[in-house]
Amino acid sequence: MSAVFARQATVNVGVTSNNCLSKERCGQCIAESDLCAWCTQENFGSPRCDLLTNLKKTCKESAIIAPTGSLKLIQDMSLSDKGAREGEAIQIKPQELRIRVRPNSVQKLKVEFRQAVDYPIDLYYLMDLSNSMADDKAKLAKLGNKLADEMKNITTNFRLGFGSFVDKTVAPYVNSHPDKLKEPCPKCAAPYGFHNNMPLSEKTREFATKVENAPVSGNLDAPEGGFDALMQAIVCKEEIGWRNTSRKLLVFSTDNAFHYAGDGKVILLIKILVLAFEYFVHSQTSKRKNQI
Repeated sequence: MSAVFARQATVNVGVTSNNCLSKERCGQCIAESDLCAWCTQENFGSPRCDLLTNLKKTCKESAIIAPTGSLKLIQDMSLSDKGAREGEAIQIKPQELRIRVRPNSVQKLKVEFRQAVDYPIDLYYLMDLSNSMADDKAKLAKLGNKLADEMKNITTNFRLGFGSFVDKTVAPYVNSHPDKLKEPCPKCAAPYGFHNNMPLSEKTREFATKVENAPVSGNLDAPEGGFDALMQAIVCKEEIGWRNTSRKLLVFSTDNAFHYAGDGKVILLIKILVLAFEYFVHSQTSKRKNQI
């Protein structure tokens, strides 16, 4: 049974102090607060922008500008489940509206939501394939078909994809020796940041094969480059195959921590140290040649 949830949404923005008196233009006055109003009366001796309660005492009612907010429903179709074409299900009501609201004013609207039956689902499995995850990869390959079958009990319109990551291919995250870059561990593939092994597809039986055939790799430090891969999997819409009208699920699987902002400074530091060492070696070599 599907439940319908209704919620009162309130827009409440602005200031509460009387800053009206400092405003010299009508637009500034109206934007300051819903407590402010503007007087257009000719030969008005007091500040034109003031609290509405004050202007009602000193300004003609017909000369007071104090607009109120408005709510206009542009598209308000009833909730519905799966339609004849993909994406026809309506899960939220209203679908489109236009609100005009002044600072510090309140505008209430009723929003209804119901999860549609048999709505399309895109599930992308993003997995850490550093060498320590080899046993997890084997388990996922065995469970791949079961995962697809379980999801198809939820929706008949299901697509499955698979991506993998290791780490940035620079020191100190990986061994930068040329041989180790090619094979960081026995029978391991070269390290990489992110691979889109299987874009989202209705051919879910291919998932287990793609996982099984994906080689593991290796890196040096404990954290992985998972968040770089996560960002690519989210923003590379066409490459991954995300649909506009689907419920999107991204499963992130790893056995370790992740790199975060600032870790890149370590790379810069190492490059500086390498350059300093090369300069030192070069200068010492030049001195010996001059002595000879």
